[in-house]
Amino acid sequence: MKGIQLAIIVGLVAGVVLRGFDYLLQSFLPKAVIDLLHPYNALEFILALLYGGIVEELLMRFGVMSLLVFVLWKLFDRKSAKPSNWVFIFAISVAALIFAIGHYGPTALATEMTPFIWFRMILLNGLPGFFFGWLYWKHNLELAMLSHMVTHIVAHLLMLIFF
Repeated sequence: MKGIQLAIIVGLVAGVVLRGFDYLLQSFLPKAVIDLLHPYNALEFILALLYGGIVEELLMRFGVMSLLVFVLWKLFDRKSAKPSNWVFIFAISVAALIFAIGHYGPTALATEMTPFIWFRMILLNGLPGFFFGWLYWKHNLELAMLSHMVTHIVAHLLMLIFF
């Protein structure tokens, strides 16, 4: 139960940070980005929950992060019975950065990639990605998935209210 509460809190904070950043800095955002900040229809919402919460977490945490931990452990920390904390933290960070950069395609389709848009894309995807990775490391993949889904739910609800 403690892990579930933590995953929900992380998802709540991530959703608020995502939409709060956009709300507070919307005067700096291109109109094309603001136009995307509308509530999803039912199908988009379900797809965001399933793709974001399940597929992205399987790819990034279970796939990329786990592979990085294994490779780094075997290359640099093989004398340890299990990977050291630095191995996990490095792998979480790299996976979070890859996760953030993985949002380049949809972002570039929506607007011109200015330095501010790059910063927004890396920050607003990388930061939650780091915490989803931490949940996977310290708890399990299911809690990372739950947290990611809660992030989408909160972001959607805030779009209903503010955009």
